[in-house]
Amino acid sequence: MAHALMPSCLAFCAALAVAGAMAAPAEMLPDPTRPPAMLLAPTVPADGESDGGLVLQSVLIAPHHRAAVIGGNLVQQGGRVRGYTLTQVTETEVTLAGAGGRRTLKLFPGIQKKLVQASSEVPDPRGRSREASSTGRSKP
Repeated sequence: MAHALMPSCLAFCAALAVAGAMAAPAEMLPDPTRPPAMLLAPTVPADGESDGGLVLQSVLIAPHHRAAVIGGNLVQQGGRVRGYTLTQVTETEVTLAGAGGRRTLKLFPGIQKKLVQASSEVPDPRGRSREASSTGRSKP
């Protein structure tokens, strides 16, 4: 009976060895879903000071409720974190007040918002600019 199982056991061990050898090169491939390195790198505050762990990670805004996740802690508006009181929560930043003064933490510290004025010009596929008329059609 032991001799009957021997070929099956050898085939299983060989298949396991081949599968292990094929898996090793796959570990060397980069993860295509991993965020770019610049997003994973820690950011330095603009003023050059240490942020003391006060990093804005998320904001929660509801009709009658505002909160933020700061340094891994959920803080309600009016709540306290590391000696500061959360006084204001907006879509992109929060304001903290404490003995050290007021601090603003931005959700995206390296990104500046630019307002763009709408143009009345309609792009022409031939490369010429055309001004839009009141009828919605463009003038040549």
